[in-house]
Formats: sequence, structure tokens, C-alpha cells
Amino acid sequence: MLIRYPRRARLHKLKRTMSETANAMFKIVKEGFTDGSHYDKYRPDYTPETTSAILRMLTAEHGVSAGENCDILELGAGTGKLTKHLYKALPPDLKFVASEPMSEFLTTLRERCPGVTTVKCTADVIPFPDNSIQGIVAAQCFHWFANESALTEITRVLKPKGSLILVWNVPNTEVDWVDVLTKKALTFYNDDDPQYVRFWWKDAIDAFPGLGLKTRKLLDYPTSEYTIDEMKTFYSTISTFASMSADDKEHALGELEKVVRSHPSTADKTILQYPRVTDLSQYIKQ
Repeated sequence: MLIRYPRRARLHKLKRTMSETANAMFKIVKEGFTDGSHYDKYRPDYTPETTSAILRMLTAEHGVSAGENCDILELGAGTGKLTKHLYKALPPDLKFVASEPMSEFLTTLRERCPGVTTVKCTADVIPFPDNSIQGIVAAQCFHWFANESALTEITRVLKPKGSLILVWNVPNTEVDWVDVLTKKALTFYNDDDPQYVRFWWKDAIDAFPGLGLKTRKLLDYPTSEYTIDEMKTFYSTISTFASMSADDKEHALGELEKVVRSHPSTADKTILQYPRVTDLSQYIKQ
């Protein structure tokens, strides 16, 4: 399949500051992230194929030599869904650090990934020296900080020819009922909500001169099985829905349920086969 990036971003949205983004994320976490176990259970994990592909991207260009501060940095590590796989896959002599700006997520990350070095920071204030990090990985989060200040800071800390690797597990919208469901979900997003599916992040990084796309891969992802209630719970972990009032969330998730119960492909199903694909890109510091 091919995910086509629409050229429809509102450029003024791309200038959103990290402080504005952090405030929005803080609101979402305080109002919506009240059960980390739900997030871990219903958000998709990362496959061995994805972990191996990331590892090759991090090491194939020049190899990685151990440094004093940090060799591989994960930005926006969240609850550690990718962190645990990277930590096990990377050579033990490399210094891997997982960062996360939100205290609630960071607490869960430390519980889920004992032994991993963690730091609390945002993408526009990274506490490492210039030209010190070989590779930065951002999983399921770059759309939150795709702006000039964060990209400038990322390129500051990357070594020459260092990699920024972006990864998302996303719905396979080539399946019609998933496409209809995704479009319905979009109707509930706020005007300034920088979700992956809006692709504002793609416009931001394409316009930034310090990074250039080296490769993009679309990797297969195992189909998930959800009951309708589990599907609704998955959507409730997405930031837009997580930050809604209880009544608004019930209404929005009910509208998603109507899509599933009325679509010819799913109307008679008690178990939904929910397809995804992994969107993986590598950018190189210019």
C-alpha cells in the first residue's frame, strides 16, 4: 500500500511553539491519561521487523561508537512501547536514553522499562551537547513537535550525518471501512490538533533545510482483533478523545460505533479485524 501525504497543511499551524504544544499535551494528559494500562494494552506495539529496521538505520551509515553522554536518544518515549524493544536490541556498550516531557508518562515509562536511562525534556530543549548524538528516534509522537524550534534543536545535537527516525503504527486506510472510520474520527479533532493523519508534520520537516529524507519504508503490521468495545477503548487513548469531557467522549465514540455497525464489511461482525501499517522514515542531518 501507499500512504499519500496530502499537501493541505495550514502553514501557520506549523509555527506552533513547543510551549503551546507542551501546554496542550499537559491538558490532554491531566484530563485523559488516567490509566496507563489501557494505553499499553490498546495502543499497537512494535514488531521485530520494525525494531530491526530502526537498528539498521541507526548503524548502517557510519556505525555507532560509544560517546560520553548519549549515543541514541528516543524523544517522546511515552509509556515505553518502543523503548523496551530498542533497549534490548541496541549493543550494550551504546548509551541509550529515553526522554519524555510529561511526568505521568515518564512514571509509567520507568515502571515498564527498568534499567533504561531516562530524562525529562521537550524536543526544543535537549540536554546534550552539540554534535553528540548519532541517532534520534521518535515513535508515534513527532506530529506533536514538528516545528522549527524543535527541528533546530534536533539538528544541533545530532552528529554530522546523524539520523532522525520517525515511526508510526497507523490504520490501513486502503481498507474501506477503516478509511470511513478514520475520516469520521477526524471530524472530532480540534482545528489545531496536529495529528499524524493531517500530515502537518510532513510539511514542517520538508520545509526545514537541516534534514533530508534518506529513506521511507511501509512495513507490514499484524492485524489486530477488537471487539467493538475494545475498538472504542483504543480510540479513547488517542489524545483528541482522551481530553474530551465524559459526555463528549461518549458521543464521539458512539458515532464511531455507528460507522462500524452500519458498514457492509463490519455490520455483522462481533470481532473486528483492524488492519495497520508501520510508516517508517529516516532523515539525515545535512
